[in-house]
Amino acid sequence: MTGGELSPAATTGLSAYLAAPATGNIAWMLSHPEPVGLVQLGLTGVLLIMALMQLMLLAEYRKLPFTQMF
Repeated sequence: MTGGELSPAATTGLSAYLAAPATGNIAWMLSHPEPVGLVQLGLTGVLLIMALMQLMLLAEYRKLPFTQMF
């Protein structure tokens, strides 16, 4: 999709894609304790998709050397 493999520095940055949906989901749950609505379902869906993306990238992450970028 990008025309080639990402550099190791760019690949480690993909791990940050899980933080925003997780933080937004937790913040919404704490600020809106009523029953689950459409916004909560949407945030949970985005969180699950990002978590699945991270699971698919685990093999790539294992190939990378551990540096301060992680």
